[in-house]
Amino acid sequence: MVRVVMVEDSPVMRQLLHYILDSGGIQIVGEAVDGEEAIPLVTRLRPDLVLMDINMPRLNGYQTTRRLMSESPVPIVLVTASLDPRDAVVAMQGLEAGAVAVVQKPRGLQHAEFEQDAAELLRVVSNMAQVKVVRRIYRDPAASRMEVVNGREKRLVVIGSSTGGPAALHEMLKELRPDPPWPLLLVQHITRGFLPSFCDWLSEFCPIPVTIAVQNELVCSGRLYLAPDDCHLGVQTDRASGGFRIQLDSSEPWQGQRPAVGHLFASAAEVAAGSCIAILLSGMGKDGVAQMLQLRQQGALTLAQDQASSVVHGMPGEALKCGAAKHALSPREIAWVLNELGARQNVAVSQLDDGLKGQPR
Repeated sequence: MVRVVMVEDSPVMRQLLHYILDSGGIQIVGEAVDGEEAIPLVTRLRPDLVLMDINMPRLNGYQTTRRLMSESPVPIVLVTASLDPRDAVVAMQGLEAGAVAVVQKPRGLQHAEFEQDAAELLRVVSNMAQVKVVRRIYRDPAASRMEVVNGREKRLVVIGSSTGGPAALHEMLKELRPDPPWPLLLVQHITRGFLPSFCDWLSEFCPIPVTIAVQNELVCSGRLYLAPDDCHLGVQTDRASGGFRIQLDSSEPWQGQRPAVGHLFASAAEVAAGSCIAILLSGMGKDGVAQMLQLRQQGALTLAQDQASSVVHGMPGEALKCGAAKHALSPREIAWVLNELGARQNVAVSQLDDGLKGQPR
């Protein structure tokens, strides 16, 4: 008997798929409503096949396929409700990532072509469950398609960095253009007392002014603001200018950290949300991961340092694992994305793709 994990966010469609697969003697051993639920479920159950919707919250069919084929390879059949061009793009990306087939979702029981749809689904599932798949190793994340770049105007860049972060910051900041159209705010976990020297060091190669943030200061585009020693860094909206003002906070540490990346990202989620770019660089632990996920769900562009270039892949790795970070890139590639989005607020996906492939890692 073929063992299937079904990934579908619609309860009605799950019932219909249950009815069809049960009638064909195919066993559904697990169900998930999106890719985030599916990945650990598939890893644990080891089914013969995954039957997966294309459009889902959090992780879509392509993103989930990519993760599964690199972590827990299994035959994956993608199902789509329509032949809409947007669905077709995701379907093709899914096949490129390792899915074995794409089929149209069966139409309702009362539809004239229901029996034909059901028979086709059973045929594909039965046949594809026999396919032997291999692990897909993605050694160059930048060569993969950046699926969606939010075209909304960005107003704020927030960065979290810890162990190994200074090296990443050096590689990223030295590549920035000198006129970014947003302020950049940085939380770097660093031993108390070293911050002034750190600020001076960054200023040596960073093409934009670097300062330690001051309470109630109106932030300006084209400047980098550092969280002070032993203070959480945040922002609040300045009604007069429509921009942002620095808010420093001496409240309790977050996950043992003050300043904490999580505090900065949570503050950005309150006032900037989808108009924010959030970046996590090398570091231990999970500081900022949950808040980055919130930002991504609100429409922010979220970037994490890739494993190959990280000294410690804890924070960025956790962000990628839970889907908080949309893209894994080297520090130079992150700088390239910032430069391109800063110069042209709407950058075509293909342009980012082609440009990243030519960037040094």
